[in-house]
This record gives sequence, C-alpha cells and structure tokens, in this order.
Amino acid sequence: MFEKLNTMRKKTLILLIVMWIVVLVMSVCLFISGFKFEYSMRRVIEVVALIPLLVMSTLHKNIYHKYVSKFRESFYQEILGKNEYQLSFLEEVQISLNDVKNWGILPNVIGVFCNNGIIGSKNGISFQMCQMDITGKRRIEGPSAWFHGLYIILDLKENVRGTVHVRTPENLHMEQAGNLYSIFHLNLPKVQTKAWFDEMISVYADNEEVVDKLLTEDRMHHLVKLHQHFRNRLWIGFVDGQMHIALNEIKTFFQSPLMSAVNEHLLERQKENIKELKLLMDEMIESH
Repeated sequence: MFEKLNTMRKKTLILLIVMWIVVLVMSVCLFISGFKFEYSMRRVIEVVALIPLLVMSTLHKNIYHKYVSKFRESFYQEILGKNEYQLSFLEEVQISLNDVKNWGILPNVIGVFCNNGIIGSKNGISFQMCQMDITGKRRIEGPSAWFHGLYIILDLKENVRGTVHVRTPENLHMEQAGNLYSIFHLNLPKVQTKAWFDEMISVYADNEEVVDKLLTEDRMHHLVKLHQHFRNRLWIGFVDGQMHIALNEIKTFFQSPLMSAVNEHLLERQKENIKELKLLMDEMIESH
C-alpha cells in the first residue's frame, strides 16, 4: 500500500510543481510585456496574464483530487476498517449555513465550511460526517473562528420528530461567553429528566414527550460517559430522528498531504488521531 501511494504522491507533486512553474513564468512574462503598451492595452494584458493562473488552479484541484481519492480509498479504510464501518467518501458535503443554524447544536454561527465528507454505517445504523469550520460573531472570550472539528449525524432507530439539546456546564459557559450581554443562544425550554442526569447535564427540548422517547436511561449513561471524556469539546443534540454530534478538535482528520511521505509512521499517527473518533462513534451506535 505505502509503495504505490508514495509513487503516486511523488508523481503528482512533481507534475504540479512543473506545471505551476511553467504557468507562473508564462503569467509573469505576459505581465511584464504589458509595460510596452499604453495604459488601456496594458490593463487588458494584465487580465489575460491571470487566465493561466485560473486555469492552473482548476487543473491543480483535479490532479490533486485523483491522488486524494486513492489515498482515502486505501489509507483511511485501513485505519477505520472498511468492513466495520462501510465507508464512502463524498465529493461534496450537503450541509449549509442555514442547516447548522436551524439544528442549533452549535451556537454563535455566522459562517460554515465543510469538507472531507464521509457516509457509512455500522450495525445497521447509518451516519454521515464532515470536517467543519465555524466562524461566529465577535465573542467576549476567544476568537470568532471558534470551532474546527468533526460534525457527525447519526440516524436513530426512533423516528421521533422534535428537537432536544444536551448541554453540559462547560457547553453553557461557552455559549454564554459567546453571546454579548450573556444572552443565551438556546430558545428551548429546559426539561427535567432523571435527577442524577440533571445534576451533570441540562436538557432543553420543544416537547417533553420527545425527551422521554429519546433519552432512555441507557442512552443517558452513554452521554455522560462521552461528556466526561471529551468535556467542553463535545456538543450533542437530537433533531427529527437524527443524533447530531460536534467534536471541536485541533487535529485535522482525513487529510492527504502531498509533502509528507506515506509510511508506517503516518499510519500510526493517524490511527492515534482517529482513536477518539472511533470511541465516539462506537459509543453512540451502542446507545441504540
């Protein structure tokens, strides 16, 4: 696996470097030649000099994508287990800014960027995930680009319509700090559940019946276990028969760097990075 990927990586890297050098030289030569002409003609030539750069950007994306596809197909399925999770990588992620705002799992959202999409299933439970970056309005604490991590949507066996947000004290502190004058983003009423659960986690929902159906005692134990492990990095909620999990993580998953050799060291490092993701996924699937 490593030898074939490394060979493809080197060929892709060399090809892109050579192509960029040729295109840059071409554009610079065109730009310099423009100084021989009068102002109006010089402006036309400067615009023409940008065309090779735009074309090369598209070619770069297509050439790199071929390597990325092969890398994902062999490398990450080696880590996550093709037979265990039935993984498929997505060309485009169909999650919009309005989707994330309407779900309400993450607060303080004004910009959303998703890539590295994946769909899969385990034990009959389907899921999708993507690498997500979120920017928010100016916050009292921390930068506006406050979330970089994984967003996971897991189909539930309970086909229940309604919204339930699960918040730890750490979640609520971040949510409060992220809104001017400490106005909470949450607009759902708080719901009482089991006394032992309410001591650690707050529940907000649009319907108490939905809470009773979704938050079984077994699932509550799974949620507590996850929040104790991930602390304030984890945001969880339920929306219309799906479970939403957002994991704020400084690591970048599912990348395929051209400059780094594909070897056992990279494999082990990525296995370590994804260990927590597997813990999260397996815990949620077991909660069914």
